[in-house]
Amino acid sequence: MSGPPFGTYRPSRRKEFFRRLAAHLPYTYLGRKIASALLGPAGGRESSAYDVTVFGTQNARLYPYDNISEKRVYLTPHHWDLAERTFLANYIKSYKEDHITFVDVGANAGLYTLFVRSVAQAAGKTARALCIEPDPIMRERLTFNLSASQALDDVHISPFAAAAQSGVIGFQPSEHNRGMSRLDPNGVEKVNTHPLLRIIKDSQMPNIDILKIDIEGHEDEVLSAFFADTPSNLKPNILQTEISHNSNVTGLILEAGYRLVLRNSLNAVFVRSKINEQTD
Repeated sequence: MSGPPFGTYRPSRRKEFFRRLAAHLPYTYLGRKIASALLGPAGGRESSAYDVTVFGTQNARLYPYDNISEKRVYLTPHHWDLAERTFLANYIKSYKEDHITFVDVGANAGLYTLFVRSVAQAAGKTARALCIEPDPIMRERLTFNLSASQALDDVHISPFAAAAQSGVIGFQPSEHNRGMSRLDPNGVEKVNTHPLLRIIKDSQMPNIDILKIDIEGHEDEVLSAFFADTPSNLKPNILQTEISHNSNVTGLILEAGYRLVLRNSLNAVFVRSKINEQTD
């Protein structure tokens, strides 16, 4: 595990009080406004990391000052992607198998992987995951969080960026919101790319129950290549994608044999048409 051990950066009692207060606010306009006001007293505006337990059983070192998803999970984890995570939780709990496979394309700090792992464990299931994260800073955070949660043996971490083909491309990090770092031919850094199918095969994933992809507008080109070449057993049963940067991705997924079950301004969730899904 890189850096000081988990627990070194626990929030102070005062910060933890305000954090827990925010975590009990309802998911309403007023609740979100009050939570925003509590971010400062909870320490979320400071340039500090905090070691906290998330999703009941997982451990994470969060940096709320430079990553929106980490900020939301630090302060209001019950608000973060609530509809999407509720659907995924219901699917995992009702899934007839006792093992869940999860692929996270653009894994960021690993929070979705920790969430899937926590739900699977609560349902008496095991979980195996592939986390794809080309940003070295976020990959370090991801690795730390998985290690702190004793999940490294169950997760394959890929340092490549998913793309339509293998190569080297520019990468532009976002210092104000690490979750918005993205592939950019004019980016100040360089990353290696591979098609998503190759990354999955290299990880030796036998099948995919759930795939989440959030790569800041490149979802359509990656998924187009993926659907063109992927055998049936590696097509995910559930596919969650960000849609706010890309107007083409919804039609692409529908044409690939999926049906839309959830959509909001940020994300959409699809179920493979052959699946007899009972979590709508």
